[in-house]
Amino acid sequence: MLSERTFSDLLRHSGEVAKDAERHDVLISRRDGPDLMLVDREREEGLREAFAALASVVRSMLAAMQDVKGWVDDLGEFLAWTSFLPADERRQFLSEFTLAIIAGEQANTFAPASQVLREWKATAMVHADPELAAVLRERVPDEEGDNVVPPPPAVGAVS
Repeated sequence: MLSERTFSDLLRHSGEVAKDAERHDVLISRRDGPDLMLVDREREEGLREAFAALASVVRSMLAAMQDVKGWVDDLGEFLAWTSFLPADERRQFLSEFTLAIIAGEQANTFAPASQVLREWKATAMVHADPELAAVLRERVPDEEGDNVVPPPPAVGAVS
């Protein structure tokens, strides 16, 4: 459960807001800055520990699996947006995401894992949108108007 309070509520009724945070996470909304979360430390540490353990399990499973391809192929059933990625990129996503979670847990931040997710979702959306993919494959002119950056090969193209 998540409750929402204003920053003013926190300042005026800190004891009440703190009791709420002991029971569930509290979203503190602010007008002049990004929203904040007030969470119980034990719950947060438990989540971090669970994520780290899960990442280690997934990494171990991937290393030990005989049929990694089958698991990668089925990833779209669990993370639907990954179905837009080619199989080799799904495998790369899994590797990068798992490593980001493990490294983030050790560094006490999950920001890198969130960044990996955002970047791979954006990549998947490019694969899902042929018009966007075509625009991104266009040559990029330099200041003099010369084409300096060749487009990447089309998805599924053979060189």
